[in-house]
Amino acid sequence: MISCSLPNYCTSELKYTIKYVLGRLFEYDIGFDETTNDKVIISLGNSKQLSLSIPFFKFAHDNWLGENTLSTNCLFYKNDELIQKGSIPLPVIYGESNIELANEVIHCDIDIFGTIFFLLSRYEEGVDGAVLDEHHRFPATSSVAYKFGFLERPLVDEYIELLSALMFRLWPELQRKEQSFSKLITCDVDWPFEPNTQSLKATLRSSLGDIIKRKNISSAMYRWISFIGNRLGISYRDKPRDKLTWIMEKNEEVGNKVAFYFITECTDKKFDSAFDFDSPKIRDVFREIHSRGHEIGLHPGYHCFNNSENFKRSAKTLKRVLKEEAIEQPMLGGRMHFLRWDSKVTPKLWEDNGFDYDSTLFFADKSGFRCGTSHSFPMYDLLNRKPLKVIQRSLINMECTIISPRYENLGYTNKTIQRFEFFKNKVKEYNGEYVLLWHNTHFDNQADKDIYKKII
Repeated sequence: MISCSLPNYCTSELKYTIKYVLGRLFEYDIGFDETTNDKVIISLGNSKQLSLSIPFFKFAHDNWLGENTLSTNCLFYKNDELIQKGSIPLPVIYGESNIELANEVIHCDIDIFGTIFFLLSRYEEGVDGAVLDEHHRFPATSSVAYKFGFLERPLVDEYIELLSALMFRLWPELQRKEQSFSKLITCDVDWPFEPNTQSLKATLRSSLGDIIKRKNISSAMYRWISFIGNRLGISYRDKPRDKLTWIMEKNEEVGNKVAFYFITECTDKKFDSAFDFDSPKIRDVFREIHSRGHEIGLHPGYHCFNNSENFKRSAKTLKRVLKEEAIEQPMLGGRMHFLRWDSKVTPKLWEDNGFDYDSTLFFADKSGFRCGTSHSFPMYDLLNRKPLKVIQRSLINMECTIISPRYENLGYTNKTIQRFEFFKNKVKEYNGEYVLLWHNTHFDNQADKDIYKKII
């Protein structure tokens, strides 16, 4: 039994965080009682104690989701004996950069639990007044992690390693859980089929974009051939549809299972696709994915992230189609369209609609660890202040963030592959889950395919 003494404030948040952290490390039961001071005291039933400062929870208790609870300073802690993996020195955004080591009692002034809760719950995104982008998203540049320069570090994982080192220093008899690196390859199916082959105006607009913006004449020709074929009732290959099969084939070659997330209800004519999920074409896609052992999930439309009715309709349609096709899966998950997210609303929408996991949390504008970890974790309801059962499997890399001119703009260079590999290797270092998103509509050239095959 690991005993944890807690102060009498923010107990729900403290228990949530401690259970997650110690549960990742050890198989031991965890018991809680109260303490009269402002620290968390960990013991194993003997005279030895680990005392941990928790100033974040003290700030938050007095002003939950208040702007003055956000860190305005970053210190650094360095100790090569304690911190053996990852980058050093260790950023400290709550507490002090000090640890007092002794044989019987260790005092840690770094706020390990408060910082981990802050990052996992996306607390800062729930604070009013955050600067959002044009899609009402919290950008990387608004985050504490970006401002203090640790966005590309899984700080939660680093803090858990530090806590583990402190506990083993006091209790070397502890046995740590074994963990191993894994992959979750995903595809947001914004367009399961070619979107612009029915309309003359849409075909003209898209083909001009191919020629003027993308300098891709063959793509423009393909659009016109598809348009004419559709008008004449002649079947012609469909690139987005073909790429779904290609993705399955390439992942099967290396033993991966792929999760495909679909927009089942159109909530915005500009940003959502509007295909009929009762059509034979869609049903054929579902049957192929399932028969090959891959996963089908939800990609809630543009106006779902803070709208319970839209989310509910989208979830209901997906579940109905899966039931009608007799498709049963061990897990049901998905990802929000455009990565739109409200930390006070969206997690509970996933829970209320009976999903096992979500995999949205990643910044579109810059690659990095939005939640500070590559390990899955139960999400937290910031409004009702209680843990949720639904799991977050944080997205680690999205192809357009690295490649696209509107984001990191690395294009198709050696730096692009190095960028993907940097994050994949960082996940391996902490035995986490490497979650990759590559859209089926983002295979415009051979370079896309080559990078994809290398990364998976």
